[in-house]
Amino acid sequence: MPKNTGPSVSSPSPSLRRRKKVNENKNNEERPKNGQHNKQQRLVWERFVHVSSRPVDWILIIYFFFAFMATYFFAIQQASGIDFNYPRGIIYPPSTFVEIMIWWGRTYNPLCLTNPLFYRTIQTINVALAGPFFLFAMINFISGHNWIRLPTLIWSSCNLYSLVIIVTEEFATAEPSAVLLYYYAAHFFVSLLAFYRSWKPFPFGGYLRLVHDSR
Repeated sequence: MPKNTGPSVSSPSPSLRRRKKVNENKNNEERPKNGQHNKQQRLVWERFVHVSSRPVDWILIIYFFFAFMATYFFAIQQASGIDFNYPRGIIYPPSTFVEIMIWWGRTYNPLCLTNPLFYRTIQTINVALAGPFFLFAMINFISGHNWIRLPTLIWSSCNLYSLVIIVTEEFATAEPSAVLLYYYAAHFFVSLLAFYRSWKPFPFGGYLRLVHDSR
């Protein structure tokens, strides 16, 4: 008979060994590895960018100014349904601007004079909504108020949509002149530029940014 040298110790059960191994792995994961540091967060103030340091925005500011003027001297003519064949008894705009519109239509853009319903509708929307936007956009792009971002995104999207419709009609009815193509290309460019400048949440700076520091 073998001698009993002491009390027997039973080996741990498989489930107990598995739990012990899981706890060891968890503890190892919680310990930072060599070369790694705890990350801390802090707020950093992104400075406001003055308009003098935003040369690209001057393209938009100048465009908004002339677009505002054109809306209430020229686009309003289509919106009000002026008969360009017999422009009589027009109270506003002054007759000089009506004559300029007739010259522009006869020389480069006949669509302005035929003034179909869809074109008149677009110009009515421009007078009612785009015109005030141009004024506010010009002021706020100079002063750098970030709230103008969302209206700019909406305007640029709508303007691109309208341009596609108008240019399609121009090609469908007649072959547009080179001057007219450059004219519409400029509108496309500015609309895309406005969309790009307004894509970021804070296009003019002046906000708190959360950064992660490694320590």
